[in-house]
Amino acid sequence: MANMDIKVFDSFEAAESSWREFEKATTSYAFQHYDWLYRWYSHIGKDEGLTPCLVAVWKDQEPFLFMPMGLKKSGPFTLLNFLGGEVTDYYSAILSHSDAAEVDFKALWRDIRKQLPKYDAARLIKLPEHIEGFSNPMLQLPHVYYSESHAATLAPDWESYYLKQIKKKIRADSRRQRKRLAEIGEVRFVIAEDAETYTAITEAMIEHKRRRYAETGVVDWFARDGYRNFYLDTQYKTWPEGLIHVCGIYVGDEIVATHWGMALGKRFYFLMPTYAGGDWKRYSVGRVLLEELMQWCFDKEFEVFDFSLGGEQYKKEWCDKPMPLYEVLQAGSLFGQIYVQGQRLKKKILKNPWVLDKAWKLRTWVHNR
Repeated sequence: MANMDIKVFDSFEAAESSWREFEKATTSYAFQHYDWLYRWYSHIGKDEGLTPCLVAVWKDQEPFLFMPMGLKKSGPFTLLNFLGGEVTDYYSAILSHSDAAEVDFKALWRDIRKQLPKYDAARLIKLPEHIEGFSNPMLQLPHVYYSESHAATLAPDWESYYLKQIKKKIRADSRRQRKRLAEIGEVRFVIAEDAETYTAITEAMIEHKRRRYAETGVVDWFARDGYRNFYLDTQYKTWPEGLIHVCGIYVGDEIVATHWGMALGKRFYFLMPTYAGGDWKRYSVGRVLLEELMQWCFDKEFEVFDFSLGGEQYKKEWCDKPMPLYEVLQAGSLFGQIYVQGQRLKKKILKNPWVLDKAWKLRTWVHNR
């Protein structure tokens, strides 16, 4: 396209300077920031054999669009995906401004593909409908529904929001549970501001998650060292200097609920909430933490509390901003047509609830082995 310069970087080190230039001048979700994806690649993506394909586009020598993608083998196929794997809830480009949202993306995509290494198919999932208020230009490509996310508008103030959004019965139960917890020990909402607290809360989060994975029979990602190390990495800069925000509810000296997430600009990302098992389940400690955390977000003048990927019922109770997520599936070679048709057939088959249940159980068994 006229006035467009496209460059594809094959390493994080080569792309870092340009990538950070885009972050300063553009619009994106926190999931597309260099620090987030560099840690993911260092701990997880590299070991999975992924090769970075980091696409930068300048218009009239100004940052225009950045797409952090990579190539990965899946059986006999070479696939093009966005970076971030299981830890990333939205995959998207970084946009410079509204002009980037309105670009003829089909034409730009053809130009980008000419500079990418050869691949068999592009499978681009979890594509948000909007990128921080701007239309996602990638959805100009043929796409299908993938999943949904939910967010809450933090306005006008905590008390008004809480009274309007949350049912009276739930509010009353929260007050009762707080009194019960206070009878056991001092209840504290703690935000990690040093490495020791960060590690203690994150280790509790992993312990809680692994227990919950076992109870529900889903994939235990923390059985892999790379995933544990990704969250335990103390090189992260915490909010407000960095992206990461870690907090917990203590009763006495025990951590009974945790959250590991991100904050960027006016958006808070609610990613990994957990609660302790055993008798603590009776005290709704997860909800107590959520209420404390949301009130803190109001105090810090965040505008959006993003519950991100997933349609769990509790998210719908707290939120007023659902957003669909989409998938783009496109062959990159004649051989890749086999992969594309196979994926489409699989989607049709998995619409059968019985087949879907058996498929999830098989996937869990394979991953956990």
